[in-house]
Amino acid sequence: MSKAFKNKVKLNDVVSVKDFGAVGDGVADDTAAFTAAQGTSLYSNRLILVPEGTYKLNNLRLKSGAVFQGEGYTSTIIQQANTTNPAIYGLADASTGQLVSCGLLKLRVKGLGTAGAPAVKLEATAPYVVSFGDYDFHAEAVSTALQLVVAGANEVYSNKFNIICIGAASTAFITGGVYNEYRLEAVLCANGKMLQDTSLKSTFYYCVGDGTLEFGGQMCTAINPTVETIAAASSFDSSAIRVSGYDNTLINPVVAEVEAAKAPNAFNIFNNHVLINPRILGTNKPDFPFVFFTLGSSTTLIGGSSVCPNKIEAYTNVSTVRNLNFLGDVSSYSIKTNGVYPGSSYVSGTTYTVDGQLSVNGLDTVIIIGSGGTCTITLPSGSNQIGRELTITSRVAQIVQSASANVVPPTGGPGTAILAATIGKWATLRYDGTNWTVIANN
Repeated sequence: MSKAFKNKVKLNDVVSVKDFGAVGDGVADDTAAFTAAQGTSLYSNRLILVPEGTYKLNNLRLKSGAVFQGEGYTSTIIQQANTTNPAIYGLADASTGQLVSCGLLKLRVKGLGTAGAPAVKLEATAPYVVSFGDYDFHAEAVSTALQLVVAGANEVYSNKFNIICIGAASTAFITGGVYNEYRLEAVLCANGKMLQDTSLKSTFYYCVGDGTLEFGGQMCTAINPTVETIAAASSFDSSAIRVSGYDNTLINPVVAEVEAAKAPNAFNIFNNHVLINPRILGTNKPDFPFVFFTLGSSTTLIGGSSVCPNKIEAYTNVSTVRNLNFLGDVSSYSIKTNGVYPGSSYVSGTTYTVDGQLSVNGLDTVIIIGSGGTCTITLPSGSNQIGRELTITSRVAQIVQSASANVVPPTGGPGTAILAATIGKWATLRYDGTNWTVIANN
């Protein structure tokens, strides 16, 4: 490094990496020049211009207030030097201090097309924070476009991310933190996963791609999340949109044109969340069920329409259906319990006959009462029904009764009463060869 370069000082609020010796030919390592361009002040609030060119960077450590702005997403290229380190690394710890008001704008980060370090990595160790940054860039041929490393205290917060990823050898985005805002788009995700999120109280205003969307945080909101294609899926719970964590809300989530063989489930839901107007579009939509691993928590499904089959699979126990709230246009359901399809029916009328044949559309196990006046159910009989259990649950305040006096309540003799006219009532019945005995209810 020349003496002139070492002594180069820029006091202006706007500088260029070229002023500090950056070459931009894609061959020379420009990390030192980018580092020098940031200055030494903790809060320099410095706009750093990155002219057209390709700049090879190896673990560039961001400083507070430094904003790198390129001349365009296709004109200014940041080339990741190797797979060991990210091209750009924003770390807030005891050695670097706080990382506040940083920015990456109007540039493209290009990786090496193989698994390894992410292109851009942000990490914080308490009590130091990465906050109030603005990261607006494209990524190409990367392992991961963006990775946030967040400890238990969630020191990465109140940042804005607007990122388009073209090609990812691993998960395109690994996000987290608190109160961050995301607008993420990814195509050509090799392993089938676009997003792996563990955020708290963050907002995804737009999140679309061709890999699984996985919202695993708490109290987050995703507006118009969309999955168009899935590159690969193998496990039984593979899905297009997967929601775990707690208390997340997905507004207008869409799964479109995903091959059933690659994503057997459209929605895979763990714990208590809210889905508003979920939609499944495309020629494969009949193959997609909603999947609920509710584990006793309460999940609300709102909306739906003729383009959404409103199917459910529960891999835990059919009793979890008692904890699901269905609002809007709901029509038919198919319940899967522990790998077996026993079947389920949604009743919107005043009468229903329970399927007594083991070979017809599976065997009814759950009857969901949805609308109408008093609902009268015809329960099956016969030796092939002995030991069969049936759960009946109501989503509206209406009386549910048997067509025959063959229901034995917890106390008293056989009668017709099954459920009182109260929202959320349920009862599990078991057939003994003569009557259906209520073995559990609320």
